[in-house]
Amino acid sequence: MTLRFKMTGITASNPIRYIKRSAPPVAGFGWLGFTQDNAAYSVKNCVDGGTDATWTGTASVSAAAATLTNGNYIDTGVLETNSMTFMAVVQRNNAQVMFMGADVNADANGVKLYTNGSSPRKPVFDAKYTSSTAVVVSPATTWPVDPLAYECVFGIVDSATGKSILYIPRTAEWTEGTNTGSRTLSGRNIILGPGPDPATSYSGDTVLFKAAGVATAALTQGQCDTLYEWLKNRIAGI
Repeated sequence: MTLRFKMTGITASNPIRYIKRSAPPVAGFGWLGFTQDNAAYSVKNCVDGGTDATWTGTASVSAAAATLTNGNYIDTGVLETNSMTFMAVVQRNNAQVMFMGADVNADANGVKLYTNGSSPRKPVFDAKYTSSTAVVVSPATTWPVDPLAYECVFGIVDSATGKSILYIPRTAEWTEGTNTGSRTLSGRNIILGPGPDPATSYSGDTVLFKAAGVATAALTQGQCDTLYEWLKNRIAGI
């Protein structure tokens, strides 16, 4: 028996794909997608009127997540701006480095959200400023509790206040760092994949994403929480 779900202009045998890919409840996103199901669906843009992202390299997508490794990455099509917010639902795995930013040449020019190389690896966020750059690291000593679980992580760069912010809504962990000087923009789109350089074949790291989003504004903690509650209704276990 096949369940069929009909919307205006859509008749689908798998309605969950369409239900979960409704528009996000928070404004400011240029791209937000659920990197699951298959390669075509993994780059679909939930943002009303937004452009879909594109795959570079070989797409590897299952019903659970997109697996990115060795020069395979997703180009969101969203150009880096002064203030931004990154959202990722990523696997907490000590064997991988997650990258989400504008740096495709390992030149530290851009905004990055990734995990560091310590054990256990933790979320890290930084943004490039002319005078000083604050690298914000999760203070949680036990992260990750389960390296196979997935975590929703936000990285916020607020050029108005000079703050780089790492936020984990599950634990209400809001960590700030202060930058000085002006923002140095890369002139490149935000991409996501294995880091610190997804555009090259990088040392075998693999990263798994269930969802990701890029906003061209600094979201508030309340806005992040609203989006997190929306994501929890679409992704189990976060």
